[in-house]
Amino acid sequence: MHIVGWLALGAGLVSIVRATADIPQQPPPLLGSISDALVGVEVINRSKDDAVRQIRRGNGVILRPDGFVLAPAALFSTNMQVAGSEEEAAGQSIRVIVHPGMPNAVKLDAHAPRYMPKQVGYCVIKVDDAQVTAVRTLLPSGLRREGGTVEVWWSKWTAGGEFQPVQHREVPYPGSDHLGAAERIRLGHPLDDIPLGAAVTGPDGMVVGIVEAMQNNRADDFATMSALHRVTNCVSPVPVPDEAFQALSRQQAPPPPPMVEIPGGRFLLSAALSAQQPDMEGAATATVAPFRLDRFQVTNQEYYAYWRTLPEEKRRELGFRSNYYPRTWAPWPTDPPFPAELARLPVLGVPLEGAQGYAAWRGKRLPTPYEWSFAALGTLGETGGPTWIQRYLADRDMAWRRICRLHWEYLHQHPELGQRGALLGGWNQLPWIAIPAFLRDASVWSKETIDTYLDPIWAMWKDPLYVLPVGSREYDVSEYGVADMLMNGMEQVVPYPGPPVRGQPRYMGIEWLPRAPTPADPWTPIHIEALTNGLPLQPLSRLYRRKILGPTTQDLLLWSNLHETAQMLAPLAGWRVFMTGASEVDAVLWPRGAVPTTLLGPPAGLEVWQGMPRHFRREMGREIPLAAPEPHPSPGPQLYYYLPTGFRCAR
Repeated sequence: MHIVGWLALGAGLVSIVRATADIPQQPPPLLGSISDALVGVEVINRSKDDAVRQIRRGNGVILRPDGFVLAPAALFSTNMQVAGSEEEAAGQSIRVIVHPGMPNAVKLDAHAPRYMPKQVGYCVIKVDDAQVTAVRTLLPSGLRREGGTVEVWWSKWTAGGEFQPVQHREVPYPGSDHLGAAERIRLGHPLDDIPLGAAVTGPDGMVVGIVEAMQNNRADDFATMSALHRVTNCVSPVPVPDEAFQALSRQQAPPPPPMVEIPGGRFLLSAALSAQQPDMEGAATATVAPFRLDRFQVTNQEYYAYWRTLPEEKRRELGFRSNYYPRTWAPWPTDPPFPAELARLPVLGVPLEGAQGYAAWRGKRLPTPYEWSFAALGTLGETGGPTWIQRYLADRDMAWRRICRLHWEYLHQHPELGQRGALLGGWNQLPWIAIPAFLRDASVWSKETIDTYLDPIWAMWKDPLYVLPVGSREYDVSEYGVADMLMNGMEQVVPYPGPPVRGQPRYMGIEWLPRAPTPADPWTPIHIEALTNGLPLQPLSRLYRRKILGPTTQDLLLWSNLHETAQMLAPLAGWRVFMTGASEVDAVLWPRGAVPTTLLGPPAGLEVWQGMPRHFRREMGREIPLAAPEPHPSPGPQLYYYLPTGFRCAR
């Protein structure tokens, strides 16, 4: 008897299965019942000389098929009582017993918990290189308020440490109006002599909690999944069982958007995701169970319908609005807080609490970053990606090469443009901004030439710098049929609860990587004189505040116009997934006449770029502050932009 491991990324499968007579069995299903997902947990504490000093045993629950296990935090304490005195363990090893008490039982090594916050009685451990059967999880809001029964499941062990087959028992629980948010629920009567980590299931067999504390060998209550977001984001529990979800879908107006079935499986992690998920223990791949995901992002009109269901007295509270009211809507109480043409645009700038509240209202939840990555990119992650991305990169590159060639030919016909002081930044920076007035025609020609070759890209790829109404870009559809995951802004996901994130909002998206100039190809888009807080300067459509010390409206439009063209002009070397907690950009733009590279006033060629950006699209309900800056100056950045942060729901 031995363990056989095999990998098939193309099919999205990696499995550890037990084999008999060297014949591998079929890999286990990604999702199953609690009888499949309940495990034994064995924690061995050792002294400095590696001698076994204490063995603790309990139960746990497999949350995700790649070996994430929920277990009581008490099992992993390194404080030991040995011969009547306290002792600190010098080393600890952990083993997880899959299918305890069964002929196909397997014992696997696990890592110690990465994060155990205070006042939460459970934590998550990770088994390496495993594919096991997980079980779905449910918030206590999915239980009946008037009370009912739950099932408690456990596996005990013999005096020799061998785990026994799973047992279960139906137990009543009292009703309560506050049941939905409860982190602990009392049992109708205590249970004697069951292990720590016994699982509690509710409707549809979903795990609603585990027993993580006992008094005098009796369990009086259980810890619910309400605190699961405080220990992990490997999975996220749903708020209601399946039948209640179907009823909600039939009753709500506007009706919920269509959802797409995502099969789940193993996929390659992006570097950005791995960096913020320490509990992955350095693994290059992850496995998600099957789930459903909204085909489209949540729109302004859909979130507005939710906002209007919230109690009026709550909506009047400033603190409540700061957690639920979208940053990009017109100041409350504008009704509606966005123009009609933005109704089908993704709602941008929704705080984390608001996004979670909307999802629960729909009977759904936010996707985990793993689910978002799998749905957007499939099993190969960044190493694959949709085929349209390569076409987009090629179109951008071809336009850039043609524009550079034409500028090179024009330069040969007008050698005076190559002299020092003729063009802002030099002849190799595009578009050309002539410094003396007599060379202004070169700036006009440069702009017209660039527009001629960029306009087809703007049209073909449907304004790629902007957020559009959902479903507008028919090419931006993942292999599973989910729309707008890569080109229509960033999307909010369940954040990791511990450092380096500590539960703050997190957004997933892709960024385009500009190609650096080389000696063989020295051409480069012109550098916009702006200082930001480390994030890219945003289009004018996302400007929400400016200060009186900032550039004039004329200069702001001029630089926004130039920046939009320079951003589209840049040749791209590729793309990558990124993950950020930022939702805003602070920027300082040099006012006219104070550009560091200019000594004698503004370059004459800047006049060509006056006016609104040619492809400007409105993205916010609030007005862009163009008419007048703030009346009172204050220190700090001059301009403030929102990042395009939307969200969609999962189940």
